[in-house]
Amino acid sequence: MKDIKLNNLDANQRRLLQIGVILILVLFLGLFYLFSRKSTPVVESNGVFLENSKLQVFNDTYEFKGYPDKILFHYPYFILVQGNKPLTTIYNLETREKVKEIQDVILDYYDENVVYNRKETFYNDKSLGEFCDSAFIKSTSEILCITKQSQNYADNRLISINPETPNLWKRLYQSDNILTTVSVINENLYIGEINLETKQNFLTVNENTLPVESTVNLIYQMGGTPYLGSFKSDLNENRISWYLIQGNEVIRQTGNKTLFFE
Repeated sequence: MKDIKLNNLDANQRRLLQIGVILILVLFLGLFYLFSRKSTPVVESNGVFLENSKLQVFNDTYEFKGYPDKILFHYPYFILVQGNKPLTTIYNLETREKVKEIQDVILDYYDENVVYNRKETFYNDKSLGEFCDSAFIKSTSEILCITKQSQNYADNRLISINPETPNLWKRLYQSDNILTTVSVINENLYIGEINLETKQNFLTVNENTLPVESTVNLIYQMGGTPYLGSFKSDLNENRISWYLIQGNEVIRQTGNKTLFFE
């Protein structure tokens, strides 16, 4: 009986067959990996919010317990200051991207311009001639600065400084209360205040002063509408809250989250 040939392929044909089998196997594994990823999608967060001590900034998560960490806001920039590192992380809310990290504690950032403290406060490389507790870049020619009238007293005031002529600063606002923060939204000037004797808090919008039940730590905008945020502190019964600013009203928002952007 003749032997039966099970494989009458020559060496080259067998090599091609082996290569074909390998390619089919690679294609199969690739498809399996692709479909397995689709079946377990990555959950992305498009919002920015604070819930208890969890600060969610898009897909990045931080622990935020308050001082020495700070949250700053100069739309479209969301700014997280981690004081102990020190490190400032800046996000662009419109592009939903991290802009940069600065190995320093800053007071404000806008379009590559930075305000920060040394022995005096600086706008980029120009000294403002004052030491600001809080600042806001209104324009390249006007920096708003909350500064003490004297280093020996807590009383402070809001002044306007042109970085080119810092000695010719202008006083914009002063009261019997301590000023906590400043912001400009839709051409309106917002100032947070607290009376240390009565523990009463206020929000001043242009020249109109409104009582607020919590400390004014942050004034920001969301969808063009102004809000204020209040973080945990001894002056605030260690609670987090946020408020809608609507005309002559400051309306507390419900829920467990302080929403900054959605």
